[in-house]
Amino acid sequence: MDEATKKMKKKIRKMKLQRLLLTIGLIILLVPVILAVIYKTTQNLAGNQSWQLMNDFEVKEELLSPNISSDDNYLSTTSFWGGTVTSHRYKEIDGYRIPWSTLIGNYSWSGYQEDAMNQAGVDYDEETAQAYDRQTQQKIPLFYSLKHHYRAAANLNQLKQISQVKNSVAEVALTFSKPLTYQQIKNYYLIQLNKIGIGWAQTIAEMRVILIIITWAFRLLMKSRIK
Repeated sequence: MDEATKKMKKKIRKMKLQRLLLTIGLIILLVPVILAVIYKTTQNLAGNQSWQLMNDFEVKEELLSPNISSDDNYLSTTSFWGGTVTSHRYKEIDGYRIPWSTLIGNYSWSGYQEDAMNQAGVDYDEETAQAYDRQTQQKIPLFYSLKHHYRAAANLNQLKQISQVKNSVAEVALTFSKPLTYQQIKNYYLIQLNKIGIGWAQTIAEMRVILIIITWAFRLLMKSRIK
């Protein structure tokens, strides 16, 4: 083997070593950068999903449960893959906070989903036409349509029972036997409630909120149909 061949092989080995070292150096530099970008991207995706889940809780509470408030709405567990959002709730009745069921939802990079108990958190007794919050066993006041729930609602009048309970607060749902204006309710029926010991000022305010929500929902429905 002549001297020129030896030099050529030496140069080739040197070039291979340089390429190997360059490749290793690029891997050392790029892998952490790529991992950091992947981590940042996945956490942004998970963060967006957790925010949407929290917002979904808030919107549903505003529309479907205007008389239920939240103590908090936070990330109870987090991981690289996702986490859990928890919202502790309560009802405020005459200045007293009554514990209510907790909302839970899970989120990941690709989406979010509410816990099944959020939707199945009500125990309803068809025989007595009464409902209870499954977690706290607090009784849920119900409105009835006499056309559809006549048998269940015909004999369901618990106002006198409530008036006999001392040192307690209660939330009452009033179903009237015929259509009434707000002024009629204010001038007659709520005065009768006041006579048996049930305050009517707060009830009027709550009913006004319910009427506003129903009107707003009806307008949204009509707009959607027009479009």
